[in-house]
Amino acid sequence: MKSVSKQQGFTLIEVLIAMALTVVVASIAYSGLSAVLDSLDQTRQAMNRTSELSKALRMISRDVNQSVNRSIRDELGFTEPAMIGGDSYRGMLGLTRSGWMSMGSTPRSHLERVYYYVDDNTLYRMRSTVLDRSYRLDPDNPTVPGDGGVAMLEGVTRFEVVFLSPELISSLPSRPSDGALDTSRWLRDWGVEGTPNQDLPVALEIRLTIDGLGDMERVYVLPQS
Repeated sequence: MKSVSKQQGFTLIEVLIAMALTVVVASIAYSGLSAVLDSLDQTRQAMNRTSELSKALRMISRDVNQSVNRSIRDELGFTEPAMIGGDSYRGMLGLTRSGWMSMGSTPRSHLERVYYYVDDNTLYRMRSTVLDRSYRLDPDNPTVPGDGGVAMLEGVTRFEVVFLSPELISSLPSRPSDGALDTSRWLRDWGVEGTPNQDLPVALEIRLTIDGLGDMERVYVLPQS
């Protein structure tokens, strides 16, 4: 007679142990993958925030560096200085800038008016392509094509501007050896009612507080005609 070989299988305990080990290994692998994905997502968000900040600062720098000493007239007929801003101007900054390129055949001014302001923790840039306008500026529903407000940066909890006047230069202390610039005595208002400053300042400093990025300051020296 032929001998019959017996095939030995797995016991229930061995199957349960194998399943438990599989679950443990899969859990460890998933945790590691989840941590990697979370890290990638955080890195991507940080890169996007940094990119948005750089874009906003470049735009501010371009506007300030191209500012010109040209006052405007608003829709009520009042004159607004070439640059205006500060605490008494609701924390906004307004200026006239050059460099607006003509893309069509219709002749027009190369100047425009721009404003920076914070609304609901978002920094906006609003432009007016007409300097001496007869209409009210509306950031959401502009009267003239090309006008209106554009969101530049979210999470902005502070937006302050201080100004350096020519009269302050001689009274400022010398720059310290560590290179730090003391702007504590710079003016907190410029061009608003009750101040004598109607021309362009020598320089201005913009102070920002941004969620996730902290405090930062940028100083801009203005072109002098």
